[in-house]
Amino acid sequence: LGVYSPVGRCLQTSFALTLGQILGREKSVLYLNMEEYAGFEELLGRTFHGTLSDLLYYARQEQSNIGTVLTTIVRHSENLDYIVPMPVSEDIKEIDSEEWIRLIQKIIEQSIYEIVILDMDEGVRDIYRVLRICNEIHMLTIDEPVAEAKVAQFEAELELLGYEDVRRKIIRKEQRT
Repeated sequence: LGVYSPVGRCLQTSFALTLGQILGREKSVLYLNMEEYAGFEELLGRTFHGTLSDLLYYARQEQSNIGTVLTTIVRHSENLDYIVPMPVSEDIKEIDSEEWIRLIQKIIEQSIYEIVILDMDEGVRDIYRVLRICNEIHMLTIDEPVAEAKVAQFEAELELLGYEDVRRKIIRKEQRT
């Protein structure tokens, strides 16, 4: 499941975490925050060992079993498992879409997770290609003219660039202002 919006400050991460906890009541769910500035260290008030950067490092190794690596990196919160995001925003920008897709496919094939939630922003290179592998894309927005214009531009761009399939997977979630 993808969670993405061209609109800022629309509670995207809060929505993604809540969605993961709800789905986690009945299925095994892994939450991946792929935003440039996730804020987890500030939010949770601690330094982390074992982040999404580490998982990508292990995924690059041909002999690694991601399912085994996940058991040492995954953290738990209520019904949701998550991996601490990358602490340096420039690291996210360096990962190309093919590497993200390979990582996500390895997680699905080699782990216990039935659902993987991808919380993304523009820091993900070629984000439309990553969104393409999602079964659903939850797009939060707000009832406000500038937000509506951003969504319209985003949807028009998807059509223009040949990502109609991505556009069809979008489920809009409007937040009240």
